[in-house]
Amino acid sequence: MKKNLVKIFAVALIIAIFANSFTSKTNAAAELSDKQLALISNRCSIIKDNIKTIQHEDSRAYDHLGGYYDAILYNFITPLNLSLNKNSLPNTNLTDNQASFFTARTKFTSDYIKYQRDLEGLLLLDCETEPAKFYDKLTAAREDRAKVAKDVATLNSLISEQQRLVTILKEGL
Repeated sequence: MKKNLVKIFAVALIIAIFANSFTSKTNAAAELSDKQLALISNRCSIIKDNIKTIQHEDSRAYDHLGGYYDAILYNFITPLNLSLNKNSLPNTNLTDNQASFFTARTKFTSDYIKYQRDLEGLLLLDCETEPAKFYDKLTAAREDRAKVAKDVATLNSLISEQQRLVTILKEGL
């Protein structure tokens, strides 16, 4: 575990060294110096090993979170709404939250798949001979990973909202 954290820290450090405020995914490497590009090229195998570690850890997290979100949606949110409708007690707030949760869950999956494809593309790219192209793809992967993180925050917020709505419903019954 400690070894994995060191690897993840190393990748984060390398990314932080190169991180600037890029507003465009295209040609982010144009801002890099020759020294920085040489550093990417010289440490290519280390960077790729760290990306593989991150990919593996993110895959495990996705599997865990995906199962968690599916359980909440299909074992709690949907059955509650079906039961309320069956008993002629529909709650539009709960129904709207269910629709939002379903949409956010779908977006989470889609964004995660795009992010994983970015990582696969990075691993296939030869960063020793094409460090600028590698960095551009790394920047895109980082942006896509940020989207996945935002999706997680959205889903967690919707779970909190579901809890709040259920508490209100419970108090009103």
